[in-house]
Amino acid sequence: MSFVDRRTLKGSRVIGMASVIGLHLLLAWVLLVGLSIKTSSPLLSEVQASIIEEFKPPTKPPKPVDPPKPVKKVFVPKAEIQPPPNSEPTVQATSTPTPPVVVAAVPTITNPSPTPTPVPAPVAPPEIVNAKLDVSAGCQKPQYPDASRNAEEEGVVTVGFYVDIDGKVKESRIDKTSGFRRLDEAARQALSLCSFKAGTENGKPVASWAKIKYVWRLN
Repeated sequence: MSFVDRRTLKGSRVIGMASVIGLHLLLAWVLLVGLSIKTSSPLLSEVQASIIEEFKPPTKPPKPVDPPKPVKKVFVPKAEIQPPPNSEPTVQATSTPTPPVVVAAVPTITNPSPTPTPVPAPVAPPEIVNAKLDVSAGCQKPQYPDASRNAEEEGVVTVGFYVDIDGKVKESRIDKTSGFRRLDEAARQALSLCSFKAGTENGKPVASWAKIKYVWRLN
């Protein structure tokens, strides 16, 4: 194949391609023009409809209403009403006999006298005799302590002795002091050696306390 044939082939190809592109462009333009016409047509119809609605002819004004006619007042005379004459009802007094009052006899009820409750006989208190010093048996006199004599101590002491039923002293205590301990102890020791008589309750011997008061005096 020669050089001239190659050139002619290239030129024919270019012309064919250009014609195809031109056809495509023409079809695209036709489609665009058709679509624009379709879309513009409803818009034009809506605009025309709105214009027609805006320019509606005015309606006729309503007829004027006649004012109400005045109502004439009718005079009605008042009717005079006379009250009926006073008529007082006559009341006839009728006396009905009162029935006799019947008083029923009410039985008297007497309460029975209460039976006296027996009062117990008073119980005599027991006869108690406390223990005491047996004077008949004799008792040695307490000796004055030398220290108390030299100090010139004096006073009165009360000593208590717990005496059993056999007359023996079981316990001793100082109930009231003389003010000096030496005199209290001398009296307690000396008097506890004396003989005692046991106390009694209703004649029976019982253990009890005996109290002895001793006076310390200087001669």
